[in-house]
Amino acid sequence: MLVLAGTQDQSDAGDRSRTLLPDCHFMFVYDAGRAIGAERPAALAYIVLEFFERRDLFPSAGRAAWLFP
Repeated sequence: MLVLAGTQDQSDAGDRSRTLLPDCHFMFVYDAGRAIGAERPAALAYIVLEFFERRDLFPSAGRAAWLFP
C-alpha cells in the first residue's frame, strides 16, 4: 500500500497511517499540505505511476521516503 503525506500537512494523519499500516510504502511530498492532488498534481501523478510500474524498486515498506520537486 502506498501512503502519501505532504510536508506542510499540520495534521498527524501521516503518523497515524504509519502506525496503523506499518508495512506500507510511506512517502512525503515536498511543499504540499493535506490536499496533495490539488497542490502538487504532477508530483502525485508521478509518484503513483512510479509506484504501480516499479513497486519492487520502491523504498522498503515501513520506511519513510521523500519526493522532492
